[in-house]
Amino acid sequence: MDRTVNPVVDWLIQPAFTEDDATAKFKWWCVNHGVLRAYANVSIRERQLIPLAVRTAISEQFKTVNAPTPTANDITHQAVTWLDANAYREVTTRSLGDALGVSQAVARRLIRDLPHYFKRLNQYTHEVRNYRAEREADRAR
Repeated sequence: MDRTVNPVVDWLIQPAFTEDDATAKFKWWCVNHGVLRAYANVSIRERQLIPLAVRTAISEQFKTVNAPTPTANDITHQAVTWLDANAYREVTTRSLGDALGVSQAVARRLIRDLPHYFKRLNQYTHEVRNYRAEREADRAR
């Protein structure tokens, strides 16, 4: 009997017994509910039917589906890490937003909330200060 992948299978309750079905089930869970829910709802036996390279590729492709949205603390931590690595660089809100993957409004909020990391050059341009090194130098005096 030639068994093909059935696109109308209810993967919420239907078990998979072949590599194709297991791959389709895992991909369905990733597309509709995200990677974490896919790993939680596709059994270990079914995941073992899928080659590791295929499972990894599907996971990478759908890693942002139902991913938790970053909080303000996550964005601030990411910004501080980037600012420490890019000291003395001139930035605008647009370039800062592009570098951090956030909107210009969030970039303006970061400039406002982290004033010790920025030196204002003109209306639109700021220089990233080497805050940690300057602070250590002040402490050493």
